[in-house]
Amino acid sequence: MQKTFKKIMERKNQRTVKREKFLSSLQFEALEDRNLLAGDMGAAFAEVAEGEDLGGYVFAPSTMVGGFDGYQSGYSLGKTPLQVAEEYLDTNASDFGLTAVDLGSYRISSQFVSQHTRVTHIALQQQYNGLDVLGSMVNVSVDNDGRVVAAGSSFLPGLGDGGATDPLTANAAPIDALATAFSALGLTVTESPVLLQAPSGPNQSTIISDSGVTSQPISAALGYTYNGSGIELTWGFDVVTKDGQHAYAAFVSAESGAYLMAIDGVMNAKYNTVVMPDMHLDQGSQQIIEDPADLLVSPFGWHDTNGVVGPEFTDTRGNNVFVQVGGLDARPPNPTGD
Repeated sequence: MQKTFKKIMERKNQRTVKREKFLSSLQFEALEDRNLLAGDMGAAFAEVAEGEDLGGYVFAPSTMVGGFDGYQSGYSLGKTPLQVAEEYLDTNASDFGLTAVDLGSYRISSQFVSQHTRVTHIALQQQYNGLDVLGSMVNVSVDNDGRVVAAGSSFLPGLGDGGATDPLTANAAPIDALATAFSALGLTVTESPVLLQAPSGPNQSTIISDSGVTSQPISAALGYTYNGSGIELTWGFDVVTKDGQHAYAAFVSAESGAYLMAIDGVMNAKYNTVVMPDMHLDQGSQQIIEDPADLLVSPFGWHDTNGVVGPEFTDTRGNNVFVQVGGLDARPPNPTGD
């Protein structure tokens, strides 16, 4: 009996070691330089069409831990991944330049399990006055044994929850703000925009007619954007042009009415890549591909992973990709290249 138990534990320990080696191999590297012709949150430089102003985006400070230096916490059995993530953040808030108060107002943006690694990936969206703060996210990856693999934060410190309980009032009306966005983007209105749905809810979400510009009615809602020194109340619009050449997320200050920026999900993104089913240069040559992202499964492009406009990465990481370093055809994948 003791020998049998010992053999079982030895096999279990061997599997644990192999798994740790495998997870440690899931590292990322930036490969060749490339031009991403898009307005993606400052992640790339764009050749801007005449009359088109994509504006600029100020990134919130971000901090990452893990990925290269092993697990970030010990075993935590009997708890859900979300509980593990929240307890980890409460304990280690200072590692991200945050306090417990900074972690007091958020919503769960996404939570899913990778079938490949059995790691649960959790994304938390920071909120202020019950509204999303654009680009302010926390991501935590939790292994199936309750250990935190990696975490990152772009939460803004010092915000608190805002304290507002009633719907906020915008100085700029949504139709006026949309007209400002159309002008900045060089889009010609052929029909007067009208509200198809009255603003409702904390974010005053509404639907506006296509105005002769878009292929579908325009969704609009309030949120907050970071301007480098603080946040401001902002109208956000989904603008998909009739010709299908642009899918803008456009933002206009709800306080001053000034145009802030736009993110274009469709603008000639080019990649120098080995195209599947070839896996490496021994199997096929590199070629330039343009706009390969499937807008159904990657509506904000390949570099967005949390379903919020704007990329989380500016290298080869992103949505629906598996990136690793190591020797060609190595089994299992490994970080040393042996």
